[in-house]
Amino acid sequence: MAERLRKIKAMHHFYGCDPKGRVCIECDNLIWGEYHDKRYYKCTVYGCSHSDATDWRKSYSACGLIGKAFPDGDKRIIDILKHNPVNVENPIEGQISINEIMEG
Repeated sequence: MAERLRKIKAMHHFYGCDPKGRVCIECDNLIWGEYHDKRYYKCTVYGCSHSDATDWRKSYSACGLIGKAFPDGDKRIIDILKHNPVNVENPIEGQISINEIMEG
């Protein structure tokens, strides 16, 4: 459970939360594939591999890149986290949190 939350928190850390409160299934960056008759979702922004480490939940709260193409030159989040662990518990100064959106 903590690993799954770490993934989406990292996305929100780097790209913020979708201000409209949408979920990842609504984003073009979410792709899927099938293996042994089971569908697996992956976020192309986070990074894709054949490992379950990059499996994604379509119900995650979307990041700020929903409806936008992945920025040229940016590294995939999985690659950033491999080499430079980020404390995703604390948002970037001035960044709005999902809790603030939900309460407001």
